[in-house]
Amino acid sequence: MKKYLFVFALGAALSFLVTEHFVRSELNKQSEIFQKAESVNNKIKLLSETEYQEYLNLKDSEEKYKKADELLGKVMVLFLADLGSRLANKPVSIDSNTDTQPPQQSANTVSSEPFQTQAQPAVSVSAPNFKLKEQQLLSSKDEKEAMRLLAEVEIKDLEKQLSGTQTITYKQQNLVQGSYAGWVVFDDKSKERWQVEWTVDARWDGKKLSGSYVVILSDSRRGPFSRTNGNGEVKAFMTLPGDSNAVLVESHGGDGFMQIYPFADTGKVFGNYYLMQKDRSFKKVGVVILEKK
Repeated sequence: MKKYLFVFALGAALSFLVTEHFVRSELNKQSEIFQKAESVNNKIKLLSETEYQEYLNLKDSEEKYKKADELLGKVMVLFLADLGSRLANKPVSIDSNTDTQPPQQSANTVSSEPFQTQAQPAVSVSAPNFKLKEQQLLSSKDEKEAMRLLAEVEIKDLEKQLSGTQTITYKQQNLVQGSYAGWVVFDDKSKERWQVEWTVDARWDGKKLSGSYVVILSDSRRGPFSRTNGNGEVKAFMTLPGDSNAVLVESHGGDGFMQIYPFADTGKVFGNYYLMQKDRSFKKVGVVILEKK
């Protein structure tokens, strides 16, 4: 039986030698694999040419069986070593149709990566929903409802919108003309409210509002602490990009802005108040409520 196994093993080894050319063409792609395969081939040749001849020269049947068993073991060891080398160094095939998506984590998997929140898109003042909320605010006759709607027209990216502001329209200039007084009421109830006063004395020249204006902020501790004023084109009063109904009013030396709307026909204006933060962005910090004098 061992004789037949030995003959089978040697036949496999010789078949390996016959296909050597094909194997070489594949192994040339990776020199390290080729060198290992070459070493295995040389050892098999040595077995087939030297030890096989010794096996044939043996006359004693028992010694012949022992030699056959020895040769069979050597052939199998070399075969397995070569197979392991090929599997360990098998090149990875990259198919253009292969799904390169990373494996999805199960619901119970804890990732070692830090948690990252997805960036929220900036609110566009030209979005249909923004315009709809503005229309509801302008038509509201209830102060509580108006205050609620102000929160829904908050501008999340005011610092970007400021680069596209335009001259107020003729209709809007009627809103800002004259003198107003009121308060900035902060969302943080621990902060003292600010008093706001503005006076605009200007004319519409067909394209823009020109004249004098002043916007004053004060509180009980400091008194007046900010004064924004000018003569000529009224640049402290502007409109947002697109067709927004809001009027932006600059204050606090450019570090603060009011986003105001008229409230019904009461002579009052309501709006959101924004202050510049340390990163130069603007954040809504409260509401402004003014009444015409």
